[in-house]
Amino acid sequence: PTAPAAPAKPAPTPVAKPAKAPAKEPKTPKEPKAPKEPKAPAKPKEPKKAPAAKAPAKKK
Repeated sequence: PTAPAAPAKPAPTPVAKPAKAPAKEPKTPKEPKAPKEPKAPAKPKEPKKAPAAKAPAKKK
């Protein structure tokens, strides 16, 4: 009884996929979301401790 069971399993899988595809097809295209307002321009990070920026040789 195990033999027939094996071929039976792979069959439903391929069938299930194509069946789902059409349903997923063209969803009413969502209205393009209004472009997010540009976040306030990131404030240039104040150079952490000016000296640190001056000495690139010092790797943190």
